Amino acid sequence: MLLGRMPPSSLKVLGQTCAGLRAILEDEAIWRDSYVHMFMGSVRTDKVKGDLKVLVQGCLGTERGWKKEALGREAMIE
Repeated sequence: MLLGRMPPSSLKVLGQTCAGLRAILEDEAIWRDSYVHMFMGSVRTDKVKGDLKVLVQGCLGTERGWKKEALGREAMIE
């Protein structure tokens, strides 16, 4: 739960600290939660749910994935 509230760039750095954390951060659900928390906030409106549904279609079953999506969007904002 705590990892899902960290910014994507922090997750990336954390995963570089040890093999155990790197293995934990292979879970796409953590990256999805980080993305939603960072870029969509805690608001759970129908629009946010609709936006998330579109993202899910683009991030699952592809090479992109939540990790790349989260890191890419954070880099774009910076």
